[in-house]
Amino acid sequence: MKQRYAKNGSFNSSWIIGIVIVLKPIYLFPSGSLQICDYFFAIAIIAWVISNKGRIIIPKSFIKYFTALILICIYQVVINGIWSIVLQRNIMRVNLYYIYNFVVFASCLLIAYEVGFERLKKAVTDSCLISVFISFIGSLLTSQSVRNSGLFNNPNQLGYHGLLIVSIIAVFSQERFDKKDIITIAISVWIIIISGSKAAIIGVAVLLFFHIFYANRNAGLKVAFKKALVLVVFFTLIYFLLFSELKIFTSNSTIAFTRKRLILMFNEGDSNLGSGRGYNRVFELGGNFLWGMGEGAYDRFESLKGLEIHSSFISLLVSYGIFGFLLYVIFFTRAIRFSGTPIKSVLFSSGVILYSISHNGVRNSLLWMFVAYLILEGCRNTPNSIIEDKLLHEQ
Repeated sequence: MKQRYAKNGSFNSSWIIGIVIVLKPIYLFPSGSLQICDYFFAIAIIAWVISNKGRIIIPKSFIKYFTALILICIYQVVINGIWSIVLQRNIMRVNLYYIYNFVVFASCLLIAYEVGFERLKKAVTDSCLISVFISFIGSLLTSQSVRNSGLFNNPNQLGYHGLLIVSIIAVFSQERFDKKDIITIAISVWIIIISGSKAAIIGVAVLLFFHIFYANRNAGLKVAFKKALVLVVFFTLIYFLLFSELKIFTSNSTIAFTRKRLILMFNEGDSNLGSGRGYNRVFELGGNFLWGMGEGAYDRFESLKGLEIHSSFISLLVSYGIFGFLLYVIFFTRAIRFSGTPIKSVLFSSGVILYSISHNGVRNSLLWMFVAYLILEGCRNTPNSIIEDKLLHEQ
């Protein structure tokens, strides 16, 4: 299959995705509203479709993922529509987030098919570096408290952004990090620390540990020694961050605050999953346990009354019931299985999985890009997994 725009000097549509990542840290409007990156993406994708005269090639092996997400979106629209009628309150707006993220997910796969895996990878990794650098500059310009938000609307958004960036880099650099990757990860780790997000800090620490431990696992003694040395340095840095009495750590209010939050994590009320994160809401479902109670109108619940559940998993379970939750589980399981190395993909998804236990990040478009990249790695690493017409191989 001929890949359009893959020749030198022609339009590289992978930069549509890259620019979205670059603009992601810039929040100009309230949370839940469209941001500058979303406006750019909508305009750019429409222009891309027009430039292709409406003819978008969809490889057969992608159809099952697109079909699954379309069915999930339809199910969510139906559930939220029914509850809007029952409650006589409109909770349909949330469906737009999932439809939008389906388009983001599909665009990543289709653009990769068009330009080739390596072009998309370069655009994404370059954009990740620029994105975290913008986040870092934003944190310097807006530093007003021990928890920094950067150019986002709250600190958890900054921490989650850093975690997703590191997760994306880990997927694209499964065997080893190059210098650019190391710089991106270093900046990401710093913005995660200054965000004070416990979940993001733990998530990135576990993710990096698994990457160091798992990458090049079949290499020789020399590589094993280097990995051991890196692990020693890694845990030494964690020790200094949490326990060192050196003035450079104790005098920094942000580090001191983050250290206190991590050490006293289990004593804080918001760390309690039942009442602090909203898990107790599961017990309020009653007979709606199978199909859920829709997403919104949170004042219906006694647990975390008036607020959204702080967990992707439990939010999906409460909102869409066992049926909806299992649809998501099946989708993500198939994406990980198709990645070619399921165990590695689970390990490299560990940061996001841990974060999702205590925060709801399922509507973040970078998460759906990350899932698309897992699938693309599978396309590249599994011979004849897709593509009779050599999907993702450069011309």
